[in-house]
Amino acid sequence: MPKVKKALGGMKKLINEGKWPTFTKKWDDLARAKGAIFKAGDNILGIAVKQIKQGTNGKYAIIGRSMGNAEITGVRNIYVELKNVRKLGVEIFDATSLKGVWKTKFDDALTEFAQKTNNWTRKLSNQELLQLKMYKLNKEWAQHLVDNGYTILDMGDFNNLGFSAFYSMEKATIFK
Repeated sequence: MPKVKKALGGMKKLINEGKWPTFTKKWDDLARAKGAIFKAGDNILGIAVKQIKQGTNGKYAIIGRSMGNAEITGVRNIYVELKNVRKLGVEIFDATSLKGVWKTKFDDALTEFAQKTNNWTRKLSNQELLQLKMYKLNKEWAQHLVDNGYTILDMGDFNNLGFSAFYSMEKATIFK
């Protein structure tokens, strides 16, 4: 117990002398340099992180309004950057990322989604989207991230695409 009191006394001294924030900033800078910590406003591939839910398990997940495609940068691109370049444990709600049971469920939900949209030629209403296996699985995945201590990076609607039932649900589930 005396060692704990001594440590707390040292911390109080640093705080009283105005040195504690400097120490904290240096520690954060060191951890961030190793790619371990992100904060809102950090840029990944030129896209600013909008908000973060800090986790406890050392794994990351990324959400955002746009998954991306051949013409626009999206969550998939950020996933590749963090996984392959920065070597972080990261996942997204996508067939390229999910493994095991999650991948099996995703593939099943994707088949239903394709059928309901006539192989992606028909746009579904928000009410129809809410009934899809894909929507329900996405919500389950978002809750799984929270329950299992993932650090979740919300990239926002960086392509200005507007409302998305899926992205809105993810934010509501994660940042409640």
